[in-house]
Amino acid sequence: MRFLKYLNEKFFERMKNKYTGGSFEIFVNPTKSEMKSIKADYLRFMADSSNKKLYVWDGDASIHIDVWNRYEKIKKGRDFFKVSRNNEILFGVCELIGGNWVMNGSDELESRPRDEWSPEILLQDFKWVNKYINVDKFLEEYID
Repeated sequence: MRFLKYLNEKFFERMKNKYTGGSFEIFVNPTKSEMKSIKADYLRFMADSSNKKLYVWDGDASIHIDVWNRYEKIKKGRDFFKVSRNNEILFGVCELIGGNWVMNGSDELESRPRDEWSPEILLQDFKWVNKYINVDKFLEEYID
């Protein structure tokens, strides 16, 4: 049991795909092999700066707000739009480039006027996400 204390990654849950009727897996702090096991062209993710948890799933299976609304374990009473605007959670999309997952978009960031948020998102210490997905390049380019 002491081993589990040091294990960060785990399978979170299986969620029904409301668009296809099938289901898909959501991982928390997934290993590289778990991320590779998600047979998808791109992945969606939510990185929570308050507890350093990264939720990852097949990008075609569901959009961020559907996953958010389904799981109180993730929400903890928080409002989707408020956490996005407060930069508590980084919502993003990534693709596999040269064997590494690289962030290439964020509807939540890109849909807001730039004067509505500040470079604080980098100060929220999302560097830990780079262990799983390279987010630095996207965030640095987006802020400039």
